[in-house]
Amino acid sequence: MVGSKNLRNIGILGMGTLVAQAIPVLISPVLSRIYTPEDFGVWGVYGACLGVLYPIACGRYDVAIVKAKYPFEAKGLAILSLVVSLAFTLLLLGVAGISVLAGWQTTASMGWLVWLLPFHILFSAVIQVYINFSNFQERYTKIAVAGVLRNFSQSGFRVGLGALGAIRSGLILGALSSLFVQLGYYLCFFPLRAFQLGRQGIVKVVQLVAAKHYRFPLYDVPGTLASLLGTNIPVVIFAAYYSNEATGYFTMSTNLLYMPISVIGASVGQVLYRNSSTMSAAELRRFSLRIFWTLLVVGGLFHIAIFFFGRWIFSIFLGSDWATAGEYAQVLSVWTYPLLVFTPFSVLFLSRNKQLAGWVFNMVQTVLRVAAMALCGVWLLGAREAVLIFAVIGAGVWVVEGGYLLKMMRKR
Repeated sequence: MVGSKNLRNIGILGMGTLVAQAIPVLISPVLSRIYTPEDFGVWGVYGACLGVLYPIACGRYDVAIVKAKYPFEAKGLAILSLVVSLAFTLLLLGVAGISVLAGWQTTASMGWLVWLLPFHILFSAVIQVYINFSNFQERYTKIAVAGVLRNFSQSGFRVGLGALGAIRSGLILGALSSLFVQLGYYLCFFPLRAFQLGRQGIVKVVQLVAAKHYRFPLYDVPGTLASLLGTNIPVVIFAAYYSNEATGYFTMSTNLLYMPISVIGASVGQVLYRNSSTMSAAELRRFSLRIFWTLLVVGGLFHIAIFFFGRWIFSIFLGSDWATAGEYAQVLSVWTYPLLVFTPFSVLFLSRNKQLAGWVFNMVQTVLRVAAMALCGVWLLGAREAVLIFAVIGAGVWVVEGGYLLKMMRKR
């Protein structure tokens, strides 16, 4: 039956990701009563910088692992990704030093935690290599279990550090500590010797795969960076013009709204990308459209609830101090609905070698959303108005991009 194996793989990843994402959701009422909105504001800025940099730390060669045709090619890409991520980390350490000496406002708000950021990015990038290598081998259960372990340990570390009085830094230190748990799990199944190339020379293979997959650093890095800037940098800009408290509300609302997107994007996107090169055009079209209509209906029900009852839901779930975050979520749901529906299919830009088209869409999103947030601050608009404009622009761009992706799905 067409897509039966793929649906099973999606089920494995989806269940694992659902459990993994349910953990921070369930622990949110505890964290919201330990940490203040200001603490979440600091985490929001740190997390935004992390979210922009770690996905490109490997030059996107890690993404190419899934498309490898042979095991030696996948191993060569994994080695290349690790080397590039290490060089990227050294570069970031230099930038961190310059930012501290120059007194940049973004790093000043993080204090000494800025020195943790390059290492946080490095470990996140290494884990991403392991995830894609597991995806190449279709070891989806390992990916799911690792994600659960990471979020479970992260929640435990954050609660424990908060209870010990490590306020503000506890959110960041808890996230960093959980990476070691996830990495340790992967090392049990994929020790470094798993990447040995046998008789093939490492340098020769690395040069070969670097040349073969040149489109990933050339096109996908700028495109991914543009997309990530459009998603994360507005948080940094928001923090520059508005209070840490308002930034905390913005961070909490986006984090909770992003969780179902993470569940869907991780499970559907990974399986779709892995099989897009092996499925026939007709199979891929039927499979993609089936997923699309499911997301449209299920995502619609979820976002209708947030749009009409967001303030009440957040007040009950997180506490009355977070009612404003619920108001932000009501507005942002206009943007996250098309984001939820179309994000999983953005892998089609890669699988069909449409990196340039993906780059154009990502660049347009970035320019419009970053410019909108910056202008809201310059024009001294209120925080709520800034969130509204940000959401409307984001929704408009994703509807246009979604139309293009639908056209790609239906293409024979």
